[in-house]
Amino acid sequence: KGIVAGSYHTCAWTVAGQAYCWGWNSSGQLGAGNSVGMGSSVASPLAVNGDLVWANLTAGTDHTCGVTADGVGYCWGAGQYG
Repeated sequence: KGIVAGSYHTCAWTVAGQAYCWGWNSSGQLGAGNSVGMGSSVASPLAVNGDLVWANLTAGTDHTCGVTADGVGYCWGAGQYG
């Protein structure tokens, strides 16, 4: 349904609202858990944890944010600036 690109990672979500991310995972911005590819690049799309239905995503430098179909916002990755 959509695709967004951050500085070093990319995320996409399907028509059914499933989200996937790939690329650099220095701060957990892929949303697949901190043990997956931390400090390295991930070439294959990884499912974002949480089993949520996504309506929209946006990607920043070291973080990703999204809004679910229910209108709830979430962010993951670097959070040193709030």
